Amino acid sequence: MMLAETVDCVPVAGGCFYRWSWGELVGQADEPARAAERIVRVLSRR
Repeated sequence: MMLAETVDCVPVAGGCFYRWSWGELVGQADEPARAAERIVRVLSRR
């Protein structure tokens, strides 16, 4: 099963963050590897 999701980068209080399409923050933009790990972990569960 192939999943697709949109993640964007937005400025919020405290810096820029990666954000899921539904608005939940994924991680700080200055830590892309950590954010990518979370994205992989979340999408692997589905």
